[in-house]
Amino acid sequence: MVDFSNGPRDYTKAQYGVGADIDTGLRSYMIKVYNYMAAGLGLSGVIAWLVMTNPVVANLAISLRWVWFIGMIGMAFLVLPRMMRMTETGAKISFFAYAAVLGMAISPLFLMYTHESIARTFFTTAAVFLSLSIYGYTTKKDLTSLGTFAVIGIWGVFLASLVNMFLHSSALMFVTSAVAVIASIALTAYDTQKIKQVYYVVGKDASALSKAAIMGALQLYFDFVYMFINLLQFMGDRR
Repeated sequence: MVDFSNGPRDYTKAQYGVGADIDTGLRSYMIKVYNYMAAGLGLSGVIAWLVMTNPVVANLAISLRWVWFIGMIGMAFLVLPRMMRMTETGAKISFFAYAAVLGMAISPLFLMYTHESIARTFFTTAAVFLSLSIYGYTTKKDLTSLGTFAVIGIWGVFLASLVNMFLHSSALMFVTSAVAVIASIALTAYDTQKIKQVYYVVGKDASALSKAAIMGALQLYFDFVYMFINLLQFMGDRR
């Protein structure tokens, strides 16, 4: 089983064979990660759009928003950490099921914000995400401390958001959104580096590598969606 909880370690190409072979395999692996991630984002977007174009389903989705939220939390803690012990098919089903549930959860955004501002925020998120992911992939600096900072920031935002459910403070919402954006940016670079390093651990195990690609896609998918939702707080035009 691959250990996704630890930060990057100093795995060198010399430990795993000819550099050119490793580079070719690594590129193929990372392309698979990004393809899965893109497919997950596409599924979430399509579901969110379809839900909001049907008034009956839209009202149901909004009324059950806490069900979707609890479902995402439950999957995050109960199902997703076990993906590396699943079959490849099981891991794919879990990933796309999570993307589908999240699509339902974010569907109200299409009613809260104009479509133009959602599209603008999406492309801005894509540009920022791509830049930070490239940095995480190419840098030789260990980003473990950056990842630790990001995780602490996300937990802080989560706790502050729970408190703000009772305070309804716009100032606190602004601060938590700003911290969340910074944390998601840091996490994108860290997760990309970690996903790359995982390849050097399981690069010769085809089955583990396939599941690692799905797990890596899930990590980047979360980073992208989290960044997008929080950037929307700043860039979105409310209806």
